[in-house]
Amino acid sequence: MLDNYFVILYDTKEEDQGRVLSQNTEFLSFLQEHECQANFSYPFRDLFDTPQYYQQTLFCISLRDLFVENRPVLFYEDIIEYHMLIHFSSMTNLDFLIHPIVRRLQETDRENNSNYLETLFAYIRHSQDLSKTAQAMFIHYNTLRYRISRIIELTDIDFSNARTIFLISISERILNIQNMQKYQKKIPLEEFQKQSDFS
Repeated sequence: MLDNYFVILYDTKEEDQGRVLSQNTEFLSFLQEHECQANFSYPFRDLFDTPQYYQQTLFCISLRDLFVENRPVLFYEDIIEYHMLIHFSSMTNLDFLIHPIVRRLQETDRENNSNYLETLFAYIRHSQDLSKTAQAMFIHYNTLRYRISRIIELTDIDFSNARTIFLISISERILNIQNMQKYQKKIPLEEFQKQSDFS
């Protein structure tokens, strides 16, 4: 027990064992029964490194508070980009990192009451798979195809350009952070930046 949290060191030779545990029905039932949530750091070898990895789990807890994240299990490796961006926001305005394509679609959506930006983000999150994206968005396959065609017409986006896709993904996370700042008042951004310090 440390800082009112249970800290468990899980000894394993398999680096993905945490993922296996997170899908274990008994483990999930235990969390639900005791109204607990589990946060996993990266795997590590040296016990002297425990404090550093403990900080990773604390960041998961902070992000849960700020995003009202209700998943029973959260892995630091799945949200590390948020840690980096929030830390970086103490040095510069994250607006500078938002890709022009994202800005263009934001403007189009405001003017036309459309949702091209949401569609673009979903399409990228699902590895540019039309079927999976349509299913996730609960829209018809042909509707999605039309939207993607319109996005290409509006922005001249090249979906084969890995750097462009990466920067748009970063832009989505920045918008998530900005929305979190707008709607969540639990922790001021300055205090969260301190919690997010890598040092």
